[in-house]
Amino acid sequence: MSRLPSSHLLAAIAAPALLVIACAAPAGSRATARATATSAPRVLLDVPLSRSIGGRTAPSPLVSVRVAKRDLRMFVDTGASHHVISASLVASLGLRRGAAEKGSDHGLHQITAFDIGHVSATVGGAPLELREVKGVRLAAMFDKAGVGGFISPQRLQRYGAVVLDFPARRMLVLARASFAQAKSWLVRRAGKAAVRSAELLRGHTPTYLYISASLCGRAPTKAVLDTGGSKTEVTRAYVGGDAPASAPTAGSAFGASGRAYKSHKLRGQQLCIAGERHDNTTLWQREHVTEAGADRTAVGLQLGYDILGQYVIVIPSEAQRPLLMARAKGR
Repeated sequence: MSRLPSSHLLAAIAAPALLVIACAAPAGSRATARATATSAPRVLLDVPLSRSIGGRTAPSPLVSVRVAKRDLRMFVDTGASHHVISASLVASLGLRRGAAEKGSDHGLHQITAFDIGHVSATVGGAPLELREVKGVRLAAMFDKAGVGGFISPQRLQRYGAVVLDFPARRMLVLARASFAQAKSWLVRRAGKAAVRSAELLRGHTPTYLYISASLCGRAPTKAVLDTGGSKTEVTRAYVGGDAPASAPTAGSAFGASGRAYKSHKLRGQQLCIAGERHDNTTLWQREHVTEAGADRTAVGLQLGYDILGQYVIVIPSEAQRPLLMARAKGR
C-alpha cells in the first residue's frame, strides 16, 4: 500500500506524476488562449486555514470539513497519498469499513488502514466528493486534539486548480481553471516577478508532488512537498558524510502511530527551490525521508511546512503542467 498521512505529527506522500511536454498550439487557437488566460476563473471553494489546535499552534494548517452532518478538523497535507478519516470516527459517521491494508507513517512505523471509498463532504459550503478515502487508526493525541483526519489537496484536482495560499491562510479551488487562468490568478495575487514554476517530476504513483530542489551548491535532487510535516528533512545519502550535524534530537517528531523518531540538525546548509535561496533555515537529516515504493532513497529532500508555509502554491488541474509557486515578500 502507498504511504498514508503525513504530519510531524504524521506523514504520507502524494503527487501527480506529471511530465512537462512542450507543444505548439495551432495558430488559430492563440487568440482564444489569450482570452482564456485573462478571464478570471470561477472560485468554487475559498476557505480559511487555521493553525490553532487545542490552544496550541498546530504544526500544519487545518481546514473544517463537514461529513455526515458533523464538522471535522483535518490537516491539509500534500504529503498524504489519500484523504484520511480517523478510524475512531468511521462508525459514528455511518461510513463503511472495507478491507484492511498496511501502510507507514512519517517515522516509517507501520500503520493499518482500510478502504472507506467515496465520501460526500462539504467544505466552505461547497459540496465535494472525497474519493478513495482511507480510514486510519491514528494515535490518541490526534483524537484528543480534535483532529479528524487529513485532506490530500492534490486529490481535489478533478474540480480545478487547487490553490494553497499559506501566507493568507486560505485554500481555494479555481473551478475547471486552465493553466493559463491559474497562472494569471497567481500573478494578480503575488505579482509577476514572484511567480516561479517547478516541473512536477514523475513518480511511481500519481498522488505525490515531486519537484527538483537542492541544498545550495549541490546537485538537484528529487524533493517531495509535504505540508503535513512541520520540518524540512534531508536524507543522509543526499547530504553525504561531509555536512556537519548536531547530536541526534530524539522525539523531534511523531508519526500517525504516535511513535517518535530521531533526526539530526544540520549546520551551515541553505536550501534552493525554484531558483530561490532560503537562508537561515533549519534543516534536519534522516536516514530516509518517507516515500512509498522501492525507490525510497531516490528522494533526497522532504519540504515541510516550515518552508512551504512561505508560499502560495497552485496545483494545476491540467496534466503535463508545472507546479506554480510564489514566495511571500519578506520571507
